Amino acid sequence: MIRTAAQFLGCRPTIATLRIWWTFPGPRQEESGARYDFASFHRDRDNWQNLTFFVYLTDVDETSGPHLYVRGSHRTQLELFWPTYEPEALENAFGRDAICAVTGAAGTAFLEDGHGIHSGRPTPIRQPRLILAVGYSLLPRFGLAYRPVGIEPRTAVDKYINRLYIR
Repeated sequence: MIRTAAQFLGCRPTIATLRIWWTFPGPRQEESGARYDFASFHRDRDNWQNLTFFVYLTDVDETSGPHLYVRGSHRTQLELFWPTYEPEALENAFGRDAICAVTGAAGTAFLEDGHGIHSGRPTPIRQPRLILAVGYSLLPRFGLAYRPVGIEPRTAVDKYINRLYIR
């Protein structure tokens, strides 16, 4: 994973985010009338370059809050401000089949270029979703306050890559 992140970023990566969270069922899509049940489609703009490694810790299907990604959007120019995107506008710009729902059994892992348009928290309909995310970047995220903890030195722990979490 470190080698892949380094190749993508073009340098030794830093783990800038390390998160695990539950998303619980909410109103059914049919009740809202929406084709996509989403928090908001957006781009991650908190670093020059970033790559996120996700792992589903529960089974995720179309009804349990799959991560959504707009294919090809990582190749488009970033906007000056941080807009959110409506699904209809994305379908018009990228095609109806461009919005991809990532589904899979517990243990399914995938990588995401955060500059691509995505929705990270669609509301599950049937069962809760538990997901792990490790964000690799060039620099710390400017909006986070890091508080590294001390651990006993281990040769397997790269202090540079983990510098925001371990001192």
